[in-house]
Amino acid sequence: MTPTLQTGLDVLAGADFKMCRGAAVGVLTHQCAVDASGVHLLEHLRRRGVEPALVLAPEHGLWSTHQDMESVGGMDDPIFGVEVKSLYGDTEQSLRPSVALLESLDLLLVDLQDVGARYYTYAATMVKCMRAAVSARVDVAVLDRPNPINGVAVEGGLPSEDLKSFVGELDVPHRHGLTLGELALWARQCEGLDVKVDVVEMQGWQRGRYYDALGALWTPPSPNMPAVETAVVYPGLCLLEATNLSEGRGTTTPFELFGAPWVIPELLANKVNEELPANGCLLAPVCFRPQFGKWAGEVCRGLRIHVTDRTKFKPLALGMALVKWLPRLFPRDFKWRSEPYEFVADRPAIDLLLGDARLGEALERGESIQEISASLAPAEAEFARVRREVLLYQ
Repeated sequence: MTPTLQTGLDVLAGADFKMCRGAAVGVLTHQCAVDASGVHLLEHLRRRGVEPALVLAPEHGLWSTHQDMESVGGMDDPIFGVEVKSLYGDTEQSLRPSVALLESLDLLLVDLQDVGARYYTYAATMVKCMRAAVSARVDVAVLDRPNPINGVAVEGGLPSEDLKSFVGELDVPHRHGLTLGELALWARQCEGLDVKVDVVEMQGWQRGRYYDALGALWTPPSPNMPAVETAVVYPGLCLLEATNLSEGRGTTTPFELFGAPWVIPELLANKVNEELPANGCLLAPVCFRPQFGKWAGEVCRGLRIHVTDRTKFKPLALGMALVKWLPRLFPRDFKWRSEPYEFVADRPAIDLLLGDARLGEALERGESIQEISASLAPAEAEFARVRREVLLYQ
């Protein structure tokens, strides 16, 4: 396909980075910050003689070299020769920059690829930088990129205040249908942040299109997000991070398959299909052997998800069906995660991911997934209504 999309980086490069001229520029970015020709943001700046005063990287590091929840240290980048400071260390405090770190800047450029799910931590990192920018009196410019699973569909509810965390930092549903630039505007509005935010808008993006229909380069934004198909299932399958099942990390198709040595695939598939008879996906029995992560080196039985109709597929509904039935079908072996999750130790990981204790209670009572999904419909509709104020692409 001939690319018709121009990302925010493409647009800014077309304007010869005028907003950066004569300014002390900081950059929050990672390996996805490339233009339509594969040229990285840092290379663009170097070609124009703009030396970043600060380079920040989110979870996984600048080049996605680190796995989930693996602390990343600062480094001298071997490609661009710049010092990179990590915003994902070994403490919760490391997730946000200090005001002093930003004070020497005039402008913070943000170029990150989000995947459309509340749990994905890059938007949270951006918002933490925006909060620090308020006190540092630094302007923020977001080089926008597509929501890879389209900017129309919304699924889930907002996180309650007592369950806010790094995987629930923003007041958006599990699947929010916003771009990173729109998320920045939403956070500024919701939190009343007194910071100037310019979004360098894309050209040629249509809200209803998935990333693989754009003819654009796909660079994996994290080690376990290798393809658009992964992003499609992620808003639901991420819930399995709160369990002792492998969510496919350590395989070539993470989140598209899952399981454990004790899962009986046909039994689980039958229950989920009864709950969600028209969810636009096929669940096929599979065996796999993770090379790292949960059940590393052991043969697991489970299911592979084939999304057959994206217009009908509701990933969160599928994820909730799984966490409803797994403890019922395999009570002897199934376990909830008990270790700290994203630096939170005093609340269960499943509560942090669901974001609302009422959802967990409904699943525990055995309510049908269709009833639970229906209970979320008013919140979804209200969010879809109020988010119009920040939509940049109609």
